[in-house]
Amino acid sequence: MSEAAAAEAVQHDHLFRLLEQAGRRFRAEFGAVLAERRLDLPLSGSRARVLQHVPATGVRPTELAAALHMTKQSLGELLADLEASGLVERRPDPTDGRAWQVRTTRRGRRMSALVDGIAREAEERLASSFDADDFAAFRRVVTALASEAVR
Repeated sequence: MSEAAAAEAVQHDHLFRLLEQAGRRFRAEFGAVLAERRLDLPLSGSRARVLQHVPATGVRPTELAAALHMTKQSLGELLADLEASGLVERRPDPTDGRAWQVRTTRRGRRMSALVDGIAREAEERLASSFDADDFAAFRRVVTALASEAVR
């Protein structure tokens, strides 16, 4: 495909597809940072996403599933894996003895901070490929879209 044809195809693509492709590029940059640091994270993207949303103070799995737009069953499988890895723990909910809360362990908080640092470095690398004002505007739009998604 010629450059002109490729550019035209992108112009007529839907935002959903463009964001998906941008996400792929971000994940590739994230992987490059891991490779350069010679790190092998014991987490898939899904597990890292869940881990980063589990507070140290605890949250009920039903609330977490709703916040992540996941089924309770899917979240339960990911939490079981994270618990087996020693990254989260289940405890009785102090406000309701019939319910459980999940919270990060010390190891889980360290892993979450590592993932966050790698993501920030990957973002900085991507940002350096663009005009600073353009990237700042892009980040504001994506932040607004994400804020709307959680309402």
